[in-house]
Amino acid sequence: MKVEGNQNFVDWGGNVKTAPGVFELYSKDIDGMRVMIAWRYQQKLNQGVADAARLTAGSIIGAAPADPAAAAAAPAAAE
Repeated sequence: MKVEGNQNFVDWGGNVKTAPGVFELYSKDIDGMRVMIAWRYQQKLNQGVADAARLTAGSIIGAAPADPAAAAAAPAAAE
């Protein structure tokens, strides 16, 4: 999904500027899991960032656990 329009961005000095921007959301089903990656950038940076976003999103791979039932039953890791 791609949306373009005016968005607020913060410059290196901490100032908020409104500029044409792009929001892209990539979604892919990998091994029964939904993986989503979102990018938001100023439109003037379009080509380099858009290329990096597509390459990154397209390189995602998954690895199913050796024992899916054991992985589902395992307690969540402590933060």
